[in-house]
Amino acid sequence: MTRAAQTSPHVAIACGGTGGHLFPGVAVAEELVQRGCKVTLLISPKEVDQQAVKSARGVAVATLPAVALQSGSRLAFALGFWRSWRAARKLFRASPPDAALAMGGFTSAPPVLAARRADAKTFLHESNT
Repeated sequence: MTRAAQTSPHVAIACGGTGGHLFPGVAVAEELVQRGCKVTLLISPKEVDQQAVKSARGVAVATLPAVALQSGSRLAFALGFWRSWRAARKLFRASPPDAALAMGGFTSAPPVLAARRADAKTFLHESNT
C-alpha cells in the first residue's frame, strides 16, 4: 500500500534506552493513536523498555539492537548502531512511516537515518537539554 492510499498517517517513534526518553515517547504514541495515527515504537532491548511498553495500547513495538556508548566499547556501540539502522530500514521498507520522531538517547539516531532514507519527515524531541 502506498502512503497516499493509507487512511491514517504512520508515525515511528524512537524512544528507548532510559525512562526519560521512553515514557514521553509512549505518551506521544498514545495521543497519536487517539487521533487516528498508526504508531510504531522503536525501543532498546533493555528490560525497562520491554516492561514499560506492555502498557502501551494500540501501538506496534519493534526492538532495535541498540547499544549505549557508555557500555564501554566504541566497537559495540558502532556495531549496535549499524544493526539498529539495518533493522529500522527493513521495518520501514515493509511499512514506511510518514514521519519519525526521535525522543533522544542512543536508540534515536539509527531509526531517524533510516526514516530519512524512506523519505519520511523527521523530528527530534530532546527533553534533557
